[in-house]
Amino acid sequence: MENTDTEINNPIHLFREAFESASDPILVTIQQKIVLINHSFEKLLGWTKDEIIGKDFTDYTLDSKPLQNYVKGLARKKTDDFYSAKLKGKHGPVDVSICSTKVYINGRYGRLAVLK
Repeated sequence: MENTDTEINNPIHLFREAFESASDPILVTIQQKIVLINHSFEKLLGWTKDEIIGKDFTDYTLDSKPLQNYVKGLARKKTDDFYSAKLKGKHGPVDVSICSTKVYINGRYGRLAVLK
């Protein structure tokens, strides 16, 4: 598929393409609900967008420390966090490192997290 000049000059289109094609798994949460994941996140955990969007992020954490860090960060509106976690993959536990930063979307605070 060939990009047109309009698509190349459209920042929303460019961001969506970068987000979806990133090799690192990325998710966005608002009030702990998963609102956006990329293809790499689907591949890592085995869940499809339809299966995970709208679910509580904490439903996918298998140890409590990352969950506590996440909730504390939200409460303080902390700008960023970096921690290790064990997440619930569709086919078993997945160990990850999470780099999470505060985002502000539609009047609400959320988190954008990149997983390694």
